[in-house]
Amino acid sequence: MRLPEETVVDSFLPTFRCMLARELASRGLRESRIAAMMGLSQAAISKYRRGTTRTEKAFMEDDATLKIVKKVADGLHHGKMSELQVLAIVMQLIRGQETRGLMCRLHEREFPMIAGTGCNICIAPRGGDVLEEENVLSNLRSALRLLESTKGLPSIIPNVGMNIAMAKKNAKDLKDVAAVPGRIYEVRGGVKVPAAPEFEASTHVAGLILVARRSNPKIFAGINIKFSEEIIAACTALRWKPLEVRGEYQGREAEIDGKMSKGKSHAQVVYHRGAFGIEPMVYIMGETAIDVVEKVRTLLSQLAA
Repeated sequence: MRLPEETVVDSFLPTFRCMLARELASRGLRESRIAAMMGLSQAAISKYRRGTTRTEKAFMEDDATLKIVKKVADGLHHGKMSELQVLAIVMQLIRGQETRGLMCRLHEREFPMIAGTGCNICIAPRGGDVLEEENVLSNLRSALRLLESTKGLPSIIPNVGMNIAMAKKNAKDLKDVAAVPGRIYEVRGGVKVPAAPEFEASTHVAGLILVARRSNPKIFAGINIKFSEEIIAACTALRWKPLEVRGEYQGREAEIDGKMSKGKSHAQVVYHRGAFGIEPMVYIMGETAIDVVEKVRTLLSQLAA
């Protein structure tokens, strides 16, 4: 196991210090003065200048890092930047690189087990439950693998594509719901999932989940599939209590909220017949993303019977 902070300490920090020390030296400053500016010993500055300290080439060649090095060097050289300001600027650089950036890629290189998992530990909201978020993402990843192996799935993928989403326990807005960035499409008879799930990657499916949860707190996940009368009939046969709502976006959430709160909160399917420029759609809901995919597989079996 390797923590992302280790990548910062072992790779970024010595490289940034080396780059900054060399940049200040290029301006004719003595090592003693550079040491005082950077809060380091003169011996350390000497090592950075001579290149005897291990550095990371990726940071040395990174435009964002180079830009900040010059900015900090200018600020320190001309006395226009305090130590606190330097700290804030460097921390901002680090946070930016941890947001699907260079730091994230290097951490995945050094800890291959997390590569391709949609890891968002470094950018999780402060005070957020990182473990819960990882559980949601893990459930979604498992659901996607199950979805990819589902026979007959392309036959129910809408023209606009499919998405699957899952919310955290106390989800309040779209930031608390994870989904697939982009859409899932049929490709050569199979299914193409464009990327690993992330939080705040869906609007319509995620929004539906948030609305449905107001009346049915057991709902955490949902998926959209194409509409057909046969699909609605199959959902009815499976006793999923399909709930029809208007096709227009305007007022749809209020209608869903109203109908589900009036004794129909146990509906596991919401659908609409479309509107001008809006494709008809069916949404299947459940307690987890895996639960939702299992329902899709059950529906396909019902349609084939």
